[in-house]
Amino acid sequence: MKVKTKIALFISSILLLLGGAILSPSIAYGLPYGNETMGPEGMLVSSQPTYVPERRITIPYKEGEKETLSLTDMSVDKDSGYIYIADDAAKRIVALNNDDPSFKMESTYTFKSTMGISVNKTKVFVADQTAQKIIILDKSDLSYLGEIVRPDSILVGKDTEFAPIKVQADDSGNVYTVLSGGKKGVMQLDEKGNFISYIGANRAETSFVMRLQEFFGIQSAEDQLAASGTAVTNICLDNKGLLYTITNGAGNAIKKLNTTGNSILTMNYNDANTTFAFIDDDGNIFSVQSSGYITTYDSYGSLLFRFGGNTSNEEIFGALNNPIAAGMDKEGRLLVIERTSNIITEYSPTYFAKLIFKAVSYYKDGLYLEGEESWNELLKYNSKFILAYKALARASMKKGEYDKALKQFRLAEDKAGYSDAFWQIRDRWIRNNLGYALIPIVVIVLAYVVLKIIDQKKPQLFASPKAALGKFSRAPVVNELGLMFTFMRNPREIVYEIKYKKRANLIGAIVLYVIFAAIQILKIYLTGYLFNTVGRSDGLRTILMSTLPLLLLVVCNFYVSSVRDGEGKLKDIFISFIYALSPYIVFSLPLFLISNVITYNEQAIYYMVVGVVYAWCGINIILTVMELHDYSLWKALINIILTLVCFVLIIAFVIILYVLGYQLFSYLANLIKEAIIR
Repeated sequence: MKVKTKIALFISSILLLLGGAILSPSIAYGLPYGNETMGPEGMLVSSQPTYVPERRITIPYKEGEKETLSLTDMSVDKDSGYIYIADDAAKRIVALNNDDPSFKMESTYTFKSTMGISVNKTKVFVADQTAQKIIILDKSDLSYLGEIVRPDSILVGKDTEFAPIKVQADDSGNVYTVLSGGKKGVMQLDEKGNFISYIGANRAETSFVMRLQEFFGIQSAEDQLAASGTAVTNICLDNKGLLYTITNGAGNAIKKLNTTGNSILTMNYNDANTTFAFIDDDGNIFSVQSSGYITTYDSYGSLLFRFGGNTSNEEIFGALNNPIAAGMDKEGRLLVIERTSNIITEYSPTYFAKLIFKAVSYYKDGLYLEGEESWNELLKYNSKFILAYKALARASMKKGEYDKALKQFRLAEDKAGYSDAFWQIRDRWIRNNLGYALIPIVVIVLAYVVLKIIDQKKPQLFASPKAALGKFSRAPVVNELGLMFTFMRNPREIVYEIKYKKRANLIGAIVLYVIFAAIQILKIYLTGYLFNTVGRSDGLRTILMSTLPLLLLVVCNFYVSSVRDGEGKLKDIFISFIYALSPYIVFSLPLFLISNVITYNEQAIYYMVVGVVYAWCGINIILTVMELHDYSLWKALINIILTLVCFVLIIAFVIILYVLGYQLFSYLANLIKEAIIR
C-alpha cells in the first residue's frame, strides 16, 4: 500500500509540474546569464527572463581556409529570411538562410577587408576599409554590382581619408558610412557615390577642468580624445529612415538624429561599452555591448530590459562573451554573433518579453487605457518595472483619477507627470475650497485690527503681555537672533558693531551655525518632491558638505587676510560670516514650504526667488569682508578670490593625503599579511 501511495504521489508531482509549465506564462528558465530592468532611483533590478536561447546556427568556414573567423558585422533581411555576415578573417560575405541554414551563399568578389555590411531591398553594401571602397553586391546571389570610392568634392576635406568601417543604406538611395577616425560625423552619399553632407558629429567636450588640464599640459589620452570630439564608431537606420549613431566609450553612446542631424533621443540608461544597435519594426532599440549584454530600449530611450554578461565558459549554450552584432527575423527571434565564434545564437522572446513589447506598443501610440491591462499584468511579474507605473499614471490621468495618477507618477519617478497631476489636484482644491481658505485670513486680519484699536484706547489691558514679550526679546540669545533682520538691512553697520562694540558674541553665532545645519536637514524633509534633489539617505553627507566648508572658508579668509593687511580677527570673521547668511536662514523655511504647493509652471518664479536669496548672501559676504578688513571693493573681491583658491588647494591637499595614506595602509596591510603567511 505504501509503495502504491509513493508511486501515486510521484506521478501527481510530475503532472503538477508539467501542468504548471504549460499553464504558467513565466517559466523558471535555467539560464547562464542574468536579466535586469530599470528599477527605482535609476538602479538596475533583477527581472524575469526575456529572451532564452533556442538554437545554434553554424557559420561554415571558407573552403580551403583555416578554421579562423573574425566576424565584424551582420545584417538580417526579414523579407528573404537571409542572414548576411561579414567575415574579415576570410575577406568574404556569407549569407545563410535562417529557415534552412544548410543553404548558403558566398561572395566571389575579392575583398581586402570586410568591416561593415548593410542590406536594403535589392542590394548589399560592404565597407572595405583597406581598399577604401564601399562594394555593392546583388542581394539575391552576392554578385558584384559596383562600388563607391572617395567622392570628388571639396566638401569632403582635403586631408580626409576615405576608409569606411561601417555602412548603412536605405531604400531611398541614401548611403551612410562611418570613416575610420572620422570626427566630422557620418558621411552621407547617394548610391552613385556623390557626397551629400556630414551628419551627427559628436561635439567636443570642453569643460573648465579640461581647459585647465590642457593649459598645464596634464591631459590624459582619454581627456585629449574627448576634447577633440570622439569619432562615431557605428550606425543604424530605423524603418522611417532616421539615422542612429553609436559611439563606443562615450557616456551618451546611442543618439537618434533628426533630418538636421541633431540628437532627439534622451536615454535613461547608457552603457559606454555599446558597439552595435538595430531598430525593430516598432521602434524599439536593441543594442549590443562588448561586456556581453544585449540591452533593449523603447522608442523614447527608456530601458526595457537587458540580459547577458560575460561568462568564463564559452561552451555554455546561450552565454555571450564578445557579441559584436545582432538582428531580428520576421518571427521576432533575436540572432546574435560573436567575433571569434562560428555560431549564430538564436534567442526566442519569453511571454514576459512579449508582454513588455505589447504594453510598450500601446504606450507609444498613446493608447494608455487600452494598455492598462497589460501593464497591470506586467507588474504582477515584476513590481519594480518602473515604466509600468508611468504608463498606468497616464491612464489614470485620462480617466481623471488625478490622486491615483499622482501616486503612480511618484512611483515612476516622473516629476513632469507628477507636476501635471498635482496641478489638476491643486486647481480642483482651489475651486472647491477658496472661500473656506479666505475665512481664516480674514479672521486674523480683523483680529489684528481690533486688538490694535483696543491697545490704543486701553493700553493697560496689554501691559503685562507687552512686558513679558519685551523681557523675552531682551534675552541675549533672542536679541542676537533678532540681529539677523538688522543685518539684512544694513550689514556694514552691524559688522562695524561686531568688530568694535562686540554687538554679537560667539555663543549667538554658534546657535545660528547650528540652525544653519538644521536647515540642511529640514531642506531634505520639507522641500517638495518636484524640487527636492537630495535623497533622505544623504542627510549626514548634506550636513557635512554644507557646514564644514563654511568653517574652512572662515579659516581660509583669516589666513589670506593676515598676509594682505586684513584687520579682522578669526572670531569676528566667523560671527560676521554666519550673520551674512541671514537671508538664507530667514527665508529658507518659507521657500521649503512653498515648494510643496507649486508646480513646474511656477518654477521660474521659485528659482528666481532662490537666486535672489543666494545673491543677497553673496553681497553680504562682500560687504562683510570690506568692513571687517577695511578693504575697498576691489581689494575685497581679490580677497574673496584668494580665499576660494586657498579653499580649493586645501581640499586638493586633503584628497592627495587621503590617497597616499590609503596606499600606504594597503601596502603595510599586504606586507603584514605576507609576513604572517610566511
